[in-house]
Amino acid sequence: PSIDLKKTVILEKSPTMPMGSGTDGSVSLMKYTPNEVLFKVSTQGNKLLFLSDNYYPEWSVEIDGVPSKILIADYTFRAVAIPKGNHTVEFFYDPKSFKWGLGISLLTLLFIVLATIYGIINPKGFKNNELIKK
Repeated sequence: PSIDLKKTVILEKSPTMPMGSGTDGSVSLMKYTPNEVLFKVSTQGNKLLFLSDNYYPEWSVEIDGVPSKILIADYTFRAVAIPKGNHTVEFFYDPKSFKWGLGISLLTLLFIVLATIYGIINPKGFKNNELIKK
């Protein structure tokens, strides 16, 4: 009852660095697209950057180009621990399922092309194969 939930973020896991108190620092939104969110952050101490966009496992975050850990905040949102100083923070959507699907599709296309080339080079196809005759 004594906790003001308007000013408190509940994290699923603790940040890897100790967080400072207070609101000293600034955040500027540089880019916001469906697959990427970019911030410029300046802090006087270690802080937590809270993003009220839904958490999804295929989102990743980098601080100054170095991968970092997304923390689940308030059971559904995203947050990241920001070290003291000036930083560029980039959240980006990296769907691994799309990459797997693309790889499988390319392998299938390669198989079809190779089978077509084989059919052109050997017009009788597989008819002369011993296994088919039996």
